[in-house]
Amino acid sequence: MPPPSLEQPAPPDTLHVACAVCGADCPQPAYTVRDLIWDEPTPWQFVRCGDCGHGYLDPQPTPAALTALYEGLYTPDKLDVMVKIGEGRFDRRLQHDRAKAIAAVAEQPVGRILDVGCGVGFSLQVLARALPEAEAVGVEMAGPAADKADELPEITVLKQPFMTLKMAASSVDVLCMNHLLEHLSDPRPQLSRAAELVRSGGLIEIEVPQLEGWARSTFGRWFWCHLPPQHLQLFHLAGLTRLLAESGFSEVVTVQRTGYPINLTVTMSLFIKHTAGSGSRFARNWLVRGPILLAGVLAMPLTLLFDATAGALLNRTQGDILRVIARRDR
Repeated sequence: MPPPSLEQPAPPDTLHVACAVCGADCPQPAYTVRDLIWDEPTPWQFVRCGDCGHGYLDPQPTPAALTALYEGLYTPDKLDVMVKIGEGRFDRRLQHDRAKAIAAVAEQPVGRILDVGCGVGFSLQVLARALPEAEAVGVEMAGPAADKADELPEITVLKQPFMTLKMAASSVDVLCMNHLLEHLSDPRPQLSRAAELVRSGGLIEIEVPQLEGWARSTFGRWFWCHLPPQHLQLFHLAGLTRLLAESGFSEVVTVQRTGYPINLTVTMSLFIKHTAGSGSRFARNWLVRGPILLAGVLAMPLTLLFDATAGALLNRTQGDILRVIARRDR
């Protein structure tokens, strides 16, 4: 069924939080969201900071609830899906684009790369091949993902918390955090730790789904990449660069935007699934369900055409993925 209204009560095991960017405690309710991909029924409130405009969930799961969530995330079936996604054409393009962007601005020689939250390791592997002289180290706490990444010959995977990682200060030339910060209730400690490890003049590369993308701005609660409560934050460029500067990465050298493919088609499919699918509230009412399904089938060629033309153009300048590379203060 559709995402519930803002009047829904808060989920259990949650706590109220302030803005992770500016610290203000003036959340402005935007809409409620659900995890539309994994079809989780729990509603979460998405808000905008009344001071800086940052987007986030409020309330958010408690640390214990988040730990339990991630312990159950990497089931064999879901890990298999993640591997297939990582091997897919879109993710492969992202991996190569990251490596190309980093190699273009990295000061040579690059002695060590550190990928925090490296997942199954594909992105780090591509970067290691682009910078073959560097030691490529990944950090991944999810055991099944780390085991999968450890099978790749070009990289070393450490299964330990990033915050207590036993690594010398200023010993990293390039540190990557791809699709990590949106999962953190407070990203500042992670960025401060990154600043300790990255040498003067070294790089941090961050990629996150962003608040200002055209699909998020257009579809709102139906933007599939909200993925609550895994995604706690939705950054805009100003907020992300502010956090970086306050953590010791003042010089932004690269800002790139890209977007997810077939955004409109995926959104329409999810809308139909949750309003007229077999598990929706209209599942037994064919007077309502039938016209919705028929309209979706008839509209599919048009949505695919949009995604291949206008959607592809929008992704180049207003895409929903933000990549920022910044240099450690000298």
